Amino acid sequence: MKVELTDIGYCRKKMRLSFDSEEVDAAFEDGYRKINRSVLVKGFRRGKAPRRTLEKMFAKDVAGEARQILMSRNLVNILQDHKLTPLGPISESGATGAIRPGQPFNLDLEITLEPAFELPEYLNLTLPYRPILVEEEEVEHDLAGLRRLYSKVVPVDGEPAQAGHFLLTDARVTCEGAELKKLEDKLLQVSGDILFDLPCPDLVEKLVGVRAGETARLELVLPADHPNPELRGRKAEVEIKVKSVTYLEAPDDDQLAARVGVKNLAEVRNHIRRKIFDREFSRQFAEQEDEIIDKLVAAADFRLPPELLERETASLIENFRREQENLREKIAEQPEPPEVPESLEPLETMMEKFRPEAARLANRRVKWSILSKHIARREGIRVTREDLAGQIENLAKAYRTTPALIARRIRENNGMDAMQEELCSLKVIQFISRAARNGLLKTLTTKRETARFNSEAAGGVGRPASSEGGAAEDKDGDLPLPVSSEGGATEDKGGDHPLPASSEGGAEEDKRADLPGLPAGLPESGGAEEDKPPEPAAEGVEGRTEGEIVEIVKTEEGVSQHESL
Repeated sequence: MKVELTDIGYCRKKMRLSFDSEEVDAAFEDGYRKINRSVLVKGFRRGKAPRRTLEKMFAKDVAGEARQILMSRNLVNILQDHKLTPLGPISESGATGAIRPGQPFNLDLEITLEPAFELPEYLNLTLPYRPILVEEEEVEHDLAGLRRLYSKVVPVDGEPAQAGHFLLTDARVTCEGAELKKLEDKLLQVSGDILFDLPCPDLVEKLVGVRAGETARLELVLPADHPNPELRGRKAEVEIKVKSVTYLEAPDDDQLAARVGVKNLAEVRNHIRRKIFDREFSRQFAEQEDEIIDKLVAAADFRLPPELLERETASLIENFRREQENLREKIAEQPEPPEVPESLEPLETMMEKFRPEAARLANRRVKWSILSKHIARREGIRVTREDLAGQIENLAKAYRTTPALIARRIRENNGMDAMQEELCSLKVIQFISRAARNGLLKTLTTKRETARFNSEAAGGVGRPASSEGGAAEDKDGDLPLPVSSEGGATEDKGGDHPLPASSEGGAEEDKRADLPGLPAGLPESGGAEEDKPPEPAAEGVEGRTEGEIVEIVKTEEGVSQHESL
């Protein structure tokens, strides 16, 4: 086989592979052997059909198979020998002729290549220090929501409805005899001044005192911005037939604590503080990852091949179009479609406005894909079978199906490589963001200033619990460490992709590694930490996980508050 490379544009090459007749015949032989094993020819056992019969029935199919065999057998070695890194699929040129047994064959391919560039600095990035302070107003707001969540529905037997009660109703809205809305089994609360999305100032006054089985009648004025211009400012009549009256009985403090799984109201408040803290930390963590990607993409000094950028932009625009079409279909399918379609711009107008943003996103996405692959190679970051299996399990839980079915669907859509690339990108950004946070931690002063925990400080926000409910201290008693279910301090795995925990310890990971359909040749485990020593941690944070690195800020009163990095 001979290889001839020709430049046809920026980061574009034409590759001609010239095969002699012997190589072509060998490919045809393998093609007929493969099809003989896979098809059942009438009158013959599987795999026993004569060559001549197969040639008459499957000559065209085998010719296509022979082309694929010649390309797949040689392409990887060609790319490695010529140090070529393709971007996107490799396509056949239109000039490629037909392949025939006993004749030489030239296979013409077109390939888009990675641009040459130097990796920007990625291990010494600066992240802003953003303290997380849980305000008491947030705690009270979430506490009220928790009480509503665990409230009990109590029927009101024959008694009049009071403010705050709930009415199960059948309702009808008319304007000058024309029916505007008809609702069945509509739940209304006797509160506020909005009824069926329409302003109704005397709503509470009209509904207080109504009993189950009675009918309430109200008048309201349709607003000036009503979707139907002809109805704006007109009076509408609302007829509400009350079917039942109920109210919510909130749990007392002890009942609420029992539902949450803690001892008392103080621990409920601590539970809420931790939830708020974790929620804000997750949001900031995602923002920091986006900031890191933006910085690296801006610092990456290379131009993308126009064909690749156009293809990615077109893909984003097509996805946007499908999302908008699905939105319109869902609105139209509603029993009582709202007036939203009239307020939406025409689809073509929205797509045209989205085009500049799609081009920006395409540039960011493709550049980050190239950067993350190079960083992964340099740092030895790899996607393992456990990573893929864990992601498949997460998808199975999200879609309420089995991991085997998800794996099969991914294979059928040729999506395993895309999932592997996505997980690799995730591990790279975790690796970089961890290094950036460690750099920030080194600017703090002592172990005590960085990591002393107190059970009363901010209600224990961010405080790791041991299996006995307390914090596990390090050897010198200064640094609380998170404790594993086996009783030892958990190790910070760094950039490894988080996997769902197993109640049986290692048994779950063994099952993941054996999940059918995962690509062959993946490492069982590994990453940057196995190939090189881990990045040195800041003093006082050994063994900590990313979400548990905190600083104690001493207030004038001596009460501490945790602040996230």
